[in-house]
Amino acid sequence: DGFFYDQLTIYRTWQKHQDTTRAILVPFQENPEFWGIAVQKGNAELKKELDEFIAESKKDGLFDSLG
Repeated sequence: DGFFYDQLTIYRTWQKHQDTTRAILVPFQENPEFWGIAVQKGNAELKKELDEFIAESKKDGLFDSLG
């Protein structure tokens, strides 16, 4: 069996079940999709935390490792 899903979900599922699954994280779209994050207006603390997480993930290579 197989299925298409977002790469992050597939990657996390594969991490938990490496003995029974195989993740194929090869882009199949000519123009990849972009993701967004919604934050309630006025929630500056959460926005700051997300911005810091994104910046750190880009810096340490986490984003690149996700496919």
